[in-house]
Amino acid sequence: MKFASERVEHLDIRPLLADQRDLFAQQWRGVQALFVDDPGGAVTRADGLVEEVMKTRGYPIADFDQRAADLSVHHARVIDNYRAAREIAERHRRAAASTEDLRKAMVHYRELFQDLLEDHENATEQVADRAADRAAERADRGERAVDRDVSRLADQRPRADDRAPIDNQRQSRINDRDARP
Repeated sequence: MKFASERVEHLDIRPLLADQRDLFAQQWRGVQALFVDDPGGAVTRADGLVEEVMKTRGYPIADFDQRAADLSVHHARVIDNYRAAREIAERHRRAAASTEDLRKAMVHYRELFQDLLEDHENATEQVADRAADRAAERADRGERAVDRDVSRLADQRPRADDRAPIDNQRQSRINDRDARP
């Protein structure tokens, strides 16, 4: 694994652009729809689509074992699924996979496909960026809340000309009280 992580460190792995991610997601929906009429064809296309996403992201795809090792660095959670799906795809090519096997392969490919659409390679940086963004938003909301509170208090505070009649009435009562014997 250490060798794979050193190897992957030198690869130019990049996140998908939004339009690429949308296009691949659309293609995946087509592959899933194909499964109803042609389970074997859907598995073959799913395998090809996963390879295409990997290639677009910058993963070398020439050798399956090397590809699996490279993927395991950032996609360890789903690498066993990829191996299982690939094994079922190989059995399908030899006409030795059942429809249930093909269904399982599609589930495995889907998990890897969804994982590849995300940018796990830069996840630490993204988490820090999102945390900083949330802190800035909270600070901004806090400043706006303070501004609202100040405005509300200013609106509730009697102005000098509003206080004058009250003060005059109060002074009148005090004068009346003092004038009483």
